[in-house]
Amino acid sequence: MSTFDGFVQEFPHIAIDYFRPRRASAPAVAAYFLSHVHSDHLQGLEDESFGGAFIYCSEATCALLPKLQTKDARLKFAQQLLPQRCYKYGHLQPHTGKQLLRALPMNTPIALVVADETIQVTLLDANHCPGACMFLLETTRSSVLYTGDLRAERHFTSFLKMQPVLLPYLTGIRPLESLYLDTSARPCGPVYASKMSGSAACIKAMIQYPESTHFILPARCLGYEEFWVAAALALSTKIHVDDYTFKLFGAIRGSYVLGETFCGAHGLLTLNPCEARLHVCTDQLVPCPYALNAVYIKAVTSVTFRQQEMGNSQIEAETDHDGSITLHNFARGETPVLLSEAKPDSATGGLPRSLIVEFARHSSWPELMHFVSLFKTRRVVSCVGEVSHLFDSLTIPINEPYGVPSATVKSQVQEMEEASQDLTIEDVEICTPIKHESLSEVDQGETTVQATMAAHTRLSGHTAEQDPDVSFDLIERYKRYAVEGQWSESPRAKRQAACRDVYL
Repeated sequence: MSTFDGFVQEFPHIAIDYFRPRRASAPAVAAYFLSHVHSDHLQGLEDESFGGAFIYCSEATCALLPKLQTKDARLKFAQQLLPQRCYKYGHLQPHTGKQLLRALPMNTPIALVVADETIQVTLLDANHCPGACMFLLETTRSSVLYTGDLRAERHFTSFLKMQPVLLPYLTGIRPLESLYLDTSARPCGPVYASKMSGSAACIKAMIQYPESTHFILPARCLGYEEFWVAAALALSTKIHVDDYTFKLFGAIRGSYVLGETFCGAHGLLTLNPCEARLHVCTDQLVPCPYALNAVYIKAVTSVTFRQQEMGNSQIEAETDHDGSITLHNFARGETPVLLSEAKPDSATGGLPRSLIVEFARHSSWPELMHFVSLFKTRRVVSCVGEVSHLFDSLTIPINEPYGVPSATVKSQVQEMEEASQDLTIEDVEICTPIKHESLSEVDQGETTVQATMAAHTRLSGHTAEQDPDVSFDLIERYKRYAVEGQWSESPRAKRQAACRDVYL
């Protein structure tokens, strides 16, 4: 659960994921930013008197937020105790004649003027729930990355490395002043299964049940949708949802990556329980007819150190939009189990009445350490608890020079020039690509490999062998040819063959 107070030291006129009155020493808020719609990030927005600065968020968050209702309000409307539907954040749409919510596109740098300063804002996926995003805030004087709630599993960080806007901060061209990090994980805690591997393990158990078996999927809050889809496709069935859930996903049909999968012409969601074996309807006002005899699936973060009674360190606290925090207690008081640990039940063909799926929506501690290590950042600010000091070994000194000094660039160019006698340099100041018309494509490639390896060492402050993001296969082959002397001492034909092997 987030404990961040919204204050960004580098940009004091903005607030992120916090909408209550600020500390006395902080200046007035000129712009708010909202990472996603879970309740612990919406503090203060429920106040109908809230107004003033715009709230910037993703397109999916902008569509979801005004549609959220508490369970109590839905119940009262169904009982005709309310004259109309009551939306908890509906007051944010029309407010003194203007829309407070402002949607920004993903992966697209947008210039916003905040308190007479232009800030470039880029929204990046946070791998947490529909609409969840990170904020990269940049000016000529400072840059910060705020993660919001983040699941930094390895395939996700590999995707981030391909984002051009992050390249300066991944390579050391420019440092982040601060990385505001979701530190929900227990320090030095266990490794979590990836979402897909956790889903696969549970689905393998699900397909062993008779085809007449129905399953209740985890649905206390948004964030389990990838598991829903994977299970539905594996079992060739639809997903039964209540009317409220159906309308929520309908609202983000065009702005959420799985929107069409859920609500398109051949969407997986249905309001008819008879069309589905999977049910995300435990919160509906009219009980699902299959709920009583269904197999319940509980989401947990990890089963690595699983205790007899499923200690709550492995179960994520979840927040409903009535403000209550629960542990998503398992139906009928049962403890969900792995299939291998299950007790037979005759009603399900001897299989258990409860299962678990390892599906963490927050990063594990090892994932956080790896995520921070990817960036060149001066400090880490923890957004849950106070554990910032545990990342000090992964940050760079505060007084380290900004960017790459011009003298350093000139030195790199000079060394590259000495390494290849026939090179010409067109622009020393910005170090444009080195090229010589008389060199063949293979020889030019050979020179580029040499220059790249040398430049990597000087730019990053350590050798390429120490960098896990450099292709070790390429490095080892490069070292082999360097040791054998084929780069400088072999005849041209051997050097060409060596270079060709490196690139192939």
